[in-house]
Amino acid sequence: MRLLPLLLLSTACVATRAGPSGGEAEPQLELAGRIAGAERDCVAMSSGANLVPRGRRTLVYRDGDTIWVNRLAASCPGLDEMSQILIEVHASQYCRGDHFQALDSGQSVPGPVCVLGSFTPYRR
Repeated sequence: MRLLPLLLLSTACVATRAGPSGGEAEPQLELAGRIAGAERDCVAMSSGANLVPRGRRTLVYRDGDTIWVNRLAASCPGLDEMSQILIEVHASQYCRGDHFQALDSGQSVPGPVCVLGSFTPYRR
């Protein structure tokens, strides 16, 4: 009988481990040892590099040795770490205010339109 309360307690701890952000997966490991620079409104697109989701409010973009983090102003419904990003690109840059949609694997209809925030560079 004493095992059941312990099991329930450990399950509750694992369930709340995501923290108050509602399951945000901050790119902590990716940013370890890096220093944040000044925010920018736009970043140049690199061939072969994509915006990668890290939860519902964070996107990460790698360009050489720089990791750009885009923290959205609002949560993007349907966006999770397994989502593909469909984005309206103007010129050859990702910019604050650009619209994008999340597409879950195995789905053919993307989620609602979401909006990019500013980009913060992280460098060693």
